[in-house]
Amino acid sequence: TKQVRSISPASSSLLRLALIQGAVRLSAEAGHTHWLAVMEPTLLRLLAATGLHFTPLGPTVEYHGLRQPAVAELAPMLARMAVEHPAVWDFITRGGTWYPASRPGSSRFPRPLMAPLRESLAA
Repeated sequence: TKQVRSISPASSSLLRLALIQGAVRLSAEAGHTHWLAVMEPTLLRLLAATGLHFTPLGPTVEYHGLRQPAVAELAPMLARMAVEHPAVWDFITRGGTWYPASRPGSSRFPRPLMAPLRESLAA
């Protein structure tokens, strides 16, 4: 919309990072280990510039314009972000609270945050 176009680049970046932070938090709570997406190649480049590296899944496809199917495994992607962009990683993961395995030097993927709740509900 025209309102969104008037947002400053700094505000736009903060909004994008806040949305990513929300996606990381929800993924941690749900126990997701991977993200699958179909995005414009320019968005993939923009995300890579902030440390979110996706792996292409085949060629670009025509889907409301040219789109690239892609996948990312969360813990390794966030671990790479911690090295490349530590301040962004700190903001997105709340200092590793949501994905402790992404902390530099961590060697295992954490148990999903919501697993104990799901186990108690299933019992």
